[in-house]
Amino acid sequence: MSGKGKDSEGGGTIHIPSIAKEVSWVLGGRVANSVLAFATGVIIGRALGPESFGLYTFFVTVLILGMELAASEGLNIGLVHHVAKLKETDEVLAVDYLRAALQAKMMAGILFVMVAAALVLLAFHWFDLRQEIWLPLWFGISGAFFASMWRGTLAGLQAQRQFSRYAAILLTPNVTRLLFILLLLFLGLLSLKSVLIFSLLGFVSGIVVGYLVLSPKYLFGRVGAGVWSRLLGYSKWSVLYSLLLVLYHRLDILILGILEEPGRVGIYSAAVTLAGFVYLFYEAALAVLLPNASRLQNMDGFRHFIGKSLKVTSVLSLTAVTIIVLAEPLIVLVYSDAYIEAAPLLRILCLGLIFTIVLEPLSVIILALGKPKIVSAVTFTVLLSYIAAISMLYPR
Repeated sequence: MSGKGKDSEGGGTIHIPSIAKEVSWVLGGRVANSVLAFATGVIIGRALGPESFGLYTFFVTVLILGMELAASEGLNIGLVHHVAKLKETDEVLAVDYLRAALQAKMMAGILFVMVAAALVLLAFHWFDLRQEIWLPLWFGISGAFFASMWRGTLAGLQAQRQFSRYAAILLTPNVTRLLFILLLLFLGLLSLKSVLIFSLLGFVSGIVVGYLVLSPKYLFGRVGAGVWSRLLGYSKWSVLYSLLLVLYHRLDILILGILEEPGRVGIYSAAVTLAGFVYLFYEAALAVLLPNASRLQNMDGFRHFIGKSLKVTSVLSLTAVTIIVLAEPLIVLVYSDAYIEAAPLLRILCLGLIFTIVLEPLSVIILALGKPKIVSAVTFTVLLSYIAAISMLYPR
């Protein structure tokens, strides 16, 4: 097989070595970022125990769901879709899309925090919710705004295919958080509250560094006519798609965090954290494949692209097989014998993620064709099936 593909994209060809290099940048950043997040989770799990680890994982779940409700990843998909097409032909219009997306993200984030805070107050007033989830819930809601703005800088770099800078900004929040947590551990001051505080400060550092790299001009200034309507017209479906997708992947922790004892949530969270090493391959594939696919302009190009992409993602999914085989020793080595019940859960999660990674190019192609409505409908159907399964199986 030659190193160069002949997929017509209206402006050149797609080079397999080029895609491989971009994937390596993003995958390297994702791996390093996951190692940092993983190390943080292990420190919390070992130093504070399953209960605090369960509450910490509940905080992360609320934060990620909140980030999606604030139109984060879905708006990013719309931004990448438009800017990838315009970067080499109309720089001014590309900047307008970047500016519009970041301004929309800021407004959506502020609105989310206000509405979510009001709903949480009402929920605790009307229902007998577990008091221990109060702290991670509040930190998760407020952290969603900062995480969303940080992800906006990443999307700007992704849209321009600046993947080396993307990898650097990706690492900033977790590097900041882990350094402070290690300092607190050394001083004997580590607690769940301090972990939550420095998690938020990590995202703030990511925003600052991200805008310094991306350039503050993308945040301020007027947006050209028609940009808002085109961006939001596409993004309304990609926002729905990303929200449904993150619900599918995080609904288990959310339900367990509300209904189960924190210690049991901690056991399940250990399996989820290790399975996350498989999920990062899915995220890396999406980050690189979407801007490349968005540049294609005919079906012949898409057919070649999907064949090559399936080969890439099939190889990436092999990491799940290793984790499935070594589930018990991995759990004991990383978290200790107290978490051994997480091993069978880890195997089930990894098996499901294999299919997710392998089939990812199919959803990327549909998004690149400008049809996020179709992907949203399919994901919604899958989510309904998942909720039905939970309803039947959870009482057991």
